[in-house]
Amino acid sequence: MVDFTVRYLPEDTFSFIIYSHVCSRTFFLAILVFSFQIAVYALLAYDITDLTNEINPFKLPVNVEMPVRIAEAFAIVVAVTTQDDVQQALNLMRDGYDQDPANHSSLDQTFPEATKAKWILSIFLRAFEGLFGLALTFLLIMQSTTVLDLLLNFLAMEFVSQLDDGVFVLTRAGFFGRTLSEEAKRMSDEDTPYKVTVPCTASFAAATYFIILSGTFFAFWWIIRTKQVSGEFLCQQIFAQFGDEVVPMLGAFTGLYSRHTNSYGNRLSYIDDRVGGALLAYCLEQKRWTLSLVTDNVYDPCTWIAASDETIDFDVLTTATSQWVVKDAAKGILPLSQHFLACQDHMHIDNLCGKYGNRIIGDEDDKYGCKCKRGRYGLRCEYKEPCQKMEISQDYNNGFVKRGGTNSSSYFASTFYLLEGAEAYNHPVYTSLLGTGQEIIHHELLPPPDQDVDVTLGDNQTLSNVTDIDIIVFTGVRWILSYKSWFPGLKDINDVSEMAEYFSKKFHGHFTKYTALYISEPAYVSETLYMDSQTGAEASPSNLKWQYSSALAAFQSTFDQRLQPDLEKSPVLTKFSCIEENGVDGPGLEKKSNGGIGAFIGIALAAAFVLTVAYFVCCPNRKTQQMDVEMEELQFDENEEIDVEQDVTAAAECKVDDW
Repeated sequence: MVDFTVRYLPEDTFSFIIYSHVCSRTFFLAILVFSFQIAVYALLAYDITDLTNEINPFKLPVNVEMPVRIAEAFAIVVAVTTQDDVQQALNLMRDGYDQDPANHSSLDQTFPEATKAKWILSIFLRAFEGLFGLALTFLLIMQSTTVLDLLLNFLAMEFVSQLDDGVFVLTRAGFFGRTLSEEAKRMSDEDTPYKVTVPCTASFAAATYFIILSGTFFAFWWIIRTKQVSGEFLCQQIFAQFGDEVVPMLGAFTGLYSRHTNSYGNRLSYIDDRVGGALLAYCLEQKRWTLSLVTDNVYDPCTWIAASDETIDFDVLTTATSQWVVKDAAKGILPLSQHFLACQDHMHIDNLCGKYGNRIIGDEDDKYGCKCKRGRYGLRCEYKEPCQKMEISQDYNNGFVKRGGTNSSSYFASTFYLLEGAEAYNHPVYTSLLGTGQEIIHHELLPPPDQDVDVTLGDNQTLSNVTDIDIIVFTGVRWILSYKSWFPGLKDINDVSEMAEYFSKKFHGHFTKYTALYISEPAYVSETLYMDSQTGAEASPSNLKWQYSSALAAFQSTFDQRLQPDLEKSPVLTKFSCIEENGVDGPGLEKKSNGGIGAFIGIALAAAFVLTVAYFVCCPNRKTQQMDVEMEELQFDENEEIDVEQDVTAAAECKVDDW
């Protein structure tokens, strides 16, 4: 018949704490193993979390494939089942600490060094280590994006969590010395059982442990799964810019893309809210993230103009560092030399506006969420304040010729002014107009470039009566130089505020009808976003090189030519320079470190050192007694050696006498 009152201490280092003397080596070894486990857990927690991230502090993937989801469920069950430290802590609590003197086989009678305080300490440390390890195991499971990663992470955590069992086995086998080996053998199953008063079995505690922990982790699993499917871990707004070397109009799709509710290939998409509405979505057939346009009021991400390499990632931002390709009608699919994708979301990017901007929440009119301080400009306030006035550099006096030089007496203005309230592609707009309202002066340069001719609007005259207003505007990658006659949308504009609204809300580098006569060299945001004023990051076209537009050569506004430089002609030997410089420092984007767990790691790493000092300082008597015993043994050995030497000498003398 089975005696249900018989118990055995768990064979791990935590049991050393119960029956070993506080100043013994076994007790110290148990605390050392626990400290090592917690230190590893703390370092791991520090590495796999980001407490500064308000949306996703646990670095969970935005979503995972169905095989990974199924593997997560199996791994949770296995993790809860194999984590025995918590279950053993519950069993010890269930059995209680029996101090009945009549029970000669009780825990305190079987192990004289056992005390209730050490019994409680053992339970607490065992449960803390088990729950901490189980929580990290669950977190690593949920962070995995492939089944292989999930299994590797799970096995690594299992090794650390079973370290207390492994050290006990090695200790009993004598790997850490004879003294520790004998202490470990004191509690082996076959030698040292003890009895409890209440004859309970472990089945109820084990079932309760499994149900509660499994239910808790599966509840968190479902919550995380719901957040992933709804796109809560995705960036709400993305800034994208694509190079235009192969497809000239591709740069016009630079801008902010907002997360959309429509899914393609089980992945949420992003749409440009401006006119035309370009789409960033996933093509499941080709396994690519793509940039596409609407056709017959229908979006098809597989009919794309630019696409990433093949990937199964659920977040388009993961393709920011991979290769993108474009389609060319003549040359087929070609690699894209430049592309930039970045999250433009306060909730996902810490300190988005840097130290020169303030965070704006809930302002519908401000899409970018950064209110820049005076002297700063741009999406993240990364630019110096734009030039209020630009002039043709003194080193380049030829000027920009209008109409391709067919009328040598027609030149673009030599001076351009910032158009107040206008912003195209997060960059300012410049015109040859000075002033606002009725006090507007139009500057036009007539060769020879001796002086400007001022034209002031009369009381009854509006901008619609002025045809040759020169304009410099940004189109996503390049600046263009043109004038009002080549913008049909400006035909009925009557004042400056309407012109500013046109460029801010209606202008698009691809869908708007216009003709560009000159085109600047590319201005990629990836080269300027993290610059400061000392490196020349500016929001104006000053000091940029210019080229003739292909539209100028053909003298027509076509889909392919208006943003395409005329490579058959040499660059224009004319540049603009900023007249009013602003000497404000750069953005100084800062990052916050995840220091919330640093103190905890330090405590865990220092635990072993503190315990070592405590062992030698707090236990001098025990150490002295041990040294006295060793000295007595040593003295005995020396006396024994002296007696042997005397016997040998006497025997030798006897032989000499006999001879």
